[in-house]
Amino acid sequence: MSALYPLAYGVKRIMKKEGRDFTVAKLEALWWVDSEKPYTEAPREEWCWRLLIRQPEFVTHKIVEKARQEVLKKKKLQLVKDVRFEKLREGMCVQILHIGLYSTESESIAKMRKLMEEKNLIENDPHHEIYLVAPYPRKVPEQI
Repeated sequence: MSALYPLAYGVKRIMKKEGRDFTVAKLEALWWVDSEKPYTEAPREEWCWRLLIRQPEFVTHKIVEKARQEVLKKKKLQLVKDVRFEKLREGMCVQILHIGLYSTESESIAKMRKLMEEKNLIENDPHHEIYLVAPYPRKVPEQI
């Protein structure tokens, strides 16, 4: 996250100067395990993940690279070199709004899996989460 946000806000600054201001999107994550079992059944140390911040369609690779150079120059943040700009093509998906603690998320996942079974859908991509509130431990349960 320490590289994603500075880069996302760098892109925003560039686009604002060009008259195309936008709101920086919410943090997202893809979760999976490199085995046949679902990530929810694997120990956390086996989880793989990727953090994302969605960009507007008008943001190009060239703009991201310009923002990356600005972040490197101003903040000396070397991790920003590892951030990739890519398109996701996820296709059809099942979604649910989970409200509550992360420890109860399995209940929401079970509801999605039940619906998938009823509709003869199969899980074929990483689990994708969008965090409407920052996923920091300092949040009290009522704010999650």
